Amino acid sequence: ELVGDFLGRRVDGLIVVPASTTSTHLAHSQNQGVPVVLASRRIDGLAADSVVLGDEDGAFRGTTALIDGGHTRIGYLGNALSIFTGERRHAGFVRAMETRGLRVDPHLVATNQQTVEQARDATRALLRAKNPPTAIFCANNRNAIGALKEISTQLATGLRAPADFPELLSFDDFELAELSPVPISVIDHDPRELGRTAARLLLDRLDGGDREAPAREVELPVSLRGVR
Repeated sequence: ELVGDFLGRRVDGLIVVPASTTSTHLAHSQNQGVPVVLASRRIDGLAADSVVLGDEDGAFRGTTALIDGGHTRIGYLGNALSIFTGERRHAGFVRAMETRGLRVDPHLVATNQQTVEQARDATRALLRAKNPPTAIFCANNRNAIGALKEISTQLATGLRAPADFPELLSFDDFELAELSPVPISVIDHDPRELGRTAARLLLDRLDGGDREAPAREVELPVSLRGVR
């Protein structure tokens, strides 16, 4: 509906963060001569310029860092694997575990958390496991915030010390991460550069570029840093 509204206002181009794998409305935009650039995610089957992050590489490096820190039971919190970023980040997590000869315990993998509260519920289940994880990889900041909320709530009871809770790794930074009661690291990127790159790709198509040229994809690097 939003894309249709923009086309009705005769926009010259669109930058879109896809919310699903549906592309009919975006293909319609292209057929009307309005170029589309995808930001953060790619849609299979849609020939459009895109700017994505090093999702798999970042997840691989982050998980490897947890393993190098002595963790062998690592939980995973993420959104649906059908989502472009969800699939890539999960793949990086699995590759790191397999590369280091570790088995991914399906009981410690929770997907389809789209909200903070869903992630909080999933974290509670992980902490109640017979053999809970010593670290949790959070595939986006919503999952990381949900994990922190649950850990903070349990800490407030005074029944367990901070050292009894898992270390966290978040793909994407978020506000007040440095106040986490447990150690947390972040796989970060520059969102402004993502926006600038998407705008450059679109303007190139509009300012004399060949609109029929093959679609281009730019993958931006991510960085791993400790927060506390």
